Amino acid sequence: MLTQASPWYAHALQRTAPGPAEPLVPPPRMEWTTRTGIGPGAEILGPDLRRKRVVELGCGPGHNAAHLATRHGSRVTGVDLVGLQVRRARSHYGRLNNLTFVAGHALHYLHATDEQFEAIYSVFGAVGLVTPELLLPAIAHRLKPGGILAFSVPHPQRGGRAPSAGDLPRRDHVTLPDRTRLPVARWDFGTGRWEKHLGRAGLWLASAQDFHDPRQARWPTTLLITARKLCPRNSPGGIDGPALPAPRHRRRPHPLPRRGRLDAAHSRSPRGRPHRPQRRRPGRHLAQSRPRPHAHGRDPYGPGHTGLVHQLAAGRHHADRSAPRHPSPAACRPAAPRITTSHPNGYLWKRDHVDGWLGDVPAVWIDDDFTDLDHSWAAERTASGAPTLLVQPNPREGLRAEHLAEARAWAGRLLDTWTAAPAAPIEPEAA
Repeated sequence: MLTQASPWYAHALQRTAPGPAEPLVPPPRMEWTTRTGIGPGAEILGPDLRRKRVVELGCGPGHNAAHLATRHGSRVTGVDLVGLQVRRARSHYGRLNNLTFVAGHALHYLHATDEQFEAIYSVFGAVGLVTPELLLPAIAHRLKPGGILAFSVPHPQRGGRAPSAGDLPRRDHVTLPDRTRLPVARWDFGTGRWEKHLGRAGLWLASAQDFHDPRQARWPTTLLITARKLCPRNSPGGIDGPALPAPRHRRRPHPLPRRGRLDAAHSRSPRGRPHRPQRRRPGRHLAQSRPRPHAHGRDPYGPGHTGLVHQLAAGRHHADRSAPRHPSPAACRPAAPRITTSHPNGYLWKRDHVDGWLGDVPAVWIDDDFTDLDHSWAAERTASGAPTLLVQPNPREGLRAEHLAEARAWAGRLLDTWTAAPAAPIEPEAA
């Protein structure tokens, strides 16, 4: 039912509506863009694909998979979310050898299979439509050492737009054959952000290419990225890919002269010990300046901050009987958001990120750069059931004890309100 509710099901339904699909001759070329003859072909997956295990994530009607199976002798598996597309692909190319089509989610298939692949590719398929933090590690897990990942996605600058500034998807649309537009969520990353996500998954960005539609020459329309799975040097299996650098062997130190001896290479201190000049390690001062992680639950902002968090946690426990009996500060605070860009719209630029991060939990926010719009936002949150206090220190004085005292007093009043309110009755479970 979920698949039938997706825009891709509606797209496949209109494609297959005119009539049953007929057997087709595999195309002579592999395509990475929406226009034939633009960009590279199958050579981007490797110089020799004979008997190589290849999987396509989002195969659609199966044209590219059929080309690889017949023209290059690869053993190809095409995976598509919509069963109608798989049925259509089987009607076109089901008679071919070394070619299999599977209906299912790309992430589920990668988790379920136990096979390793020399190449995985996606042409406007799963990559870009499935969460990269989940899909890319699953792809890397199924690639052999040195294996290739290649995928083409709509260019993030198509139509003059800008790439996504953060790691969240943004609203896009898919155009159906009848020109209807349905909304989809897409990760519109630029090359730099794709490189970051690939690196986290253990993949190395090999190339990134922009392609233009001849009818829309001003803006690029397709971004084609290739990456390889890093592999140890001289590792068995896989294809010729980038190897991890060999471990560098440290030179054995030159034997120091014995006590009291002098030569041209060494000097002697007054006590007779050889003098060795001190070499400062690069980056050592940076390592010493990094903040140390706090251990044993200690809060780096001091005991007053920890007590305030515990006080708010206790209040939420009294208000919600399903909460943990002894919540910790970490349980009361979601993971910190990543602030990636500014939005100077008359209010504090952090607010767009913090608002979504907080959700409906009560909050004390201390900052020295609030505006009237920020205080109005806090009043609206409080009126909607999420009490919010903004504390604004003087930027020339910084955070002082009275600021924490104000926050603690506010939390105490909030705690009194929660504990005075009667608990909601617990309804018995249905038999």
